[in-house]
Amino acid sequence: MHEAGLEPDWVAGVSIGGVNGAIIAGNKPDDRLDCLRAFWEQITDRRIWSFTPDGDDPRKLRNAWS
Repeated sequence: MHEAGLEPDWVAGVSIGGVNGAIIAGNKPDDRLDCLRAFWEQITDRRIWSFTPDGDDPRKLRNAWS
């Protein structure tokens, strides 16, 4: 939509879609994609600390601890 120059008149969403909608509605058109990308990169980053080990066992331990 952004590349085609189409602007939504309204946005709606439930759960994470509501968060996406808020990011879209709350930012200037030229900043929306960058803000969405930054949000998703931050929340999907597997590393909590700089020394977080990879693998299922450390992940399970981290999830159980939290």
